[in-house]
Amino acid sequence: PIWMDTSTSAECRELESYIGGSDALAKLTGSKAFTGNQILKFRKQSSGVYERTARICLVSSFCASVLLGHPARVDYSDAAGMNLMELSSLNWSRGICGFVDGRTSDALISKLGGQPADSMAIAGTVAPYWQQRYGFSPVCSVNYWSGDNPCAAVGMGLLNSGDILVSLGTSDTCLCVLPSMPLSPPPSAFTFPHPVKPGSYIAMLVYTNGDVTRRIVKGD
Repeated sequence: PIWMDTSTSAECRELESYIGGSDALAKLTGSKAFTGNQILKFRKQSSGVYERTARICLVSSFCASVLLGHPARVDYSDAAGMNLMELSSLNWSRGICGFVDGRTSDALISKLGGQPADSMAIAGTVAPYWQQRYGFSPVCSVNYWSGDNPCAAVGMGLLNSGDILVSLGTSDTCLCVLPSMPLSPPPSAFTFPHPVKPGSYIAMLVYTNGDVTRRIVKGD
C-alpha cells in the first residue's frame, strides 16, 4: 500500500485508543497513523501467514538486503514512519509492538530484524553475486538505506535547522529541519530523526490531494 491507502483506518483508531489518543501517539512515535497499522491488519486478517512470516521489511531495508544478500535492519529515520518506534530512544516501542503482534513485543521485533540501525552505519559488504556479476570490489560497503523523504531531504541539502523544502506532486509535501526533538510533535505532522544529523529532526506535512486539486482547478 502507498500513502494514499486508507484501508487501515480501523487499525489506526485502535492503536490511537490503546496509546491514549492521537496526541499521545504522535508524542511517542512522531505521527498518528503510519505503516505499523498495516502489520496489525495483516496479522488480524491472515494470522497463520503472519505467524510463519520470518521477516518484515520496508522498501528501504529490502533494497539494502538485495545488495547485502541477507536481510538488513530498518534504519531509525525510516523506522519512525511506522508508529512502532519511540522517538526519544530510537528503539521499537515494546508496548506498541506487543499490541500489534497480539502476544509479545519480542516476536514482532524479531520479524523486524532487531532494533533500528543508525542511518549512517555500514550494514556490511556487497554480496558475492554483485561482485561476480558486475565486478564490485569484495570490500565495497553497503550503508543502511532510508526512506524516500529522509533521502530527499539530504539530497536537497536540508542539513541546517530551519531549512525548508516544498515539493508539489501527487501529494504536496513540506519538510523542515528541527534542531532537536520537539516536546510535543503535532499529530498533523510526521516527525522523524534526521538521517545524517544526529540529534536533529525533520517535520513533514503532507497533503494527499495536491495534484488532484490542481487538476480539478485546471480542468475548470
